[in-house]
Amino acid sequence: MGFCKDRRMRHFRGHRTKNGVHPSYIIGARRGSYLYLGLTHKKTKGRKHKNHALSKNQKAGDGSVAYIRKKIEEDRKTAFTKERYSNYRMSPVDDEYVDALISKRKRNKKRLPARTLRFRRHTHRERQGYCALPSLKVKVSAAAHALGGR
Repeated sequence: MGFCKDRRMRHFRGHRTKNGVHPSYIIGARRGSYLYLGLTHKKTKGRKHKNHALSKNQKAGDGSVAYIRKKIEEDRKTAFTKERYSNYRMSPVDDEYVDALISKRKRNKKRLPARTLRFRRHTHRERQGYCALPSLKVKVSAAAHALGGR
């Protein structure tokens, strides 16, 4: 499915982490996972990654400054609370910023055509001449390598 086509489909849920439950802004879904932006009260994530200050706190009745992370992350749906946060609302100004993040992600995302094979790096044993199947530990002959190009 990917990103939500309509802003009204976006919503807030709690994201369960090892440090507790944190609010997140769900901006899309895939088979078994959500695409989300984390919400926080801190100006930075780590040392150098600055968070974006929201024009209005998303939680009703909370006057403190809130920030949204700039990186779109993905996690399994079971890591989020089942219920949506009904007392959270994103302001239209901040939704414009989220739209800009989504369009930037779509623009910069590297995609392969549907029929292109995804090549992976060879393991150490494959480079030594063993067959790629883990159940077969047979040494591949030099002639087979010559035919296969490796």
